[in-house]
Amino acid sequence: MKTTMVLYLHGINVRGPGYSDRLHEYLQERVDDTDTRLVQAEVYWGDLFSPAQSKLNELVQDKRLWWKGLRRLTLGIVAQTLGYADTPGFGAYDAINERVAQVIRMVSQRFHEVDGIIVVGHSLGGVIATNYLWAARYPKGIFKDVTWWSDVQ
Repeated sequence: MKTTMVLYLHGINVRGPGYSDRLHEYLQERVDDTDTRLVQAEVYWGDLFSPAQSKLNELVQDKRLWWKGLRRLTLGIVAQTLGYADTPGFGAYDAINERVAQVIRMVSQRFHEVDGIIVVGHSLGGVIATNYLWAARYPKGIFKDVTWWSDVQ
């Protein structure tokens, strides 16, 4: 039997694990191939932003920021987007990529052989998925043979 991992990466403002359960059930019901086993692999990365998001929530609760509903949504988006900072060594980029790698390793070890991976990313989860796949393909970046001016100084 062929094993295909369906890797889910959520977007902004997801409160915890389990966000992909209904979508995975939907996919399971519609896969006709009896030779394929779909394995759900969910990456929850929202907790990696907890300190920054807690500080912003504190400002909202102390009424130091106005328009509560709009502020909470906007600040959550800003905090998570800035906190991700899609550059190695900044923000939560490395921690999130490591979490993605851990989930893939865990599923691969449990099922011994994964024949393929389908990546489903929503919103910032799509950016994370793209960056992870790019980094896996080009671990030293596409400019690995370029000498940067900052390296010369």
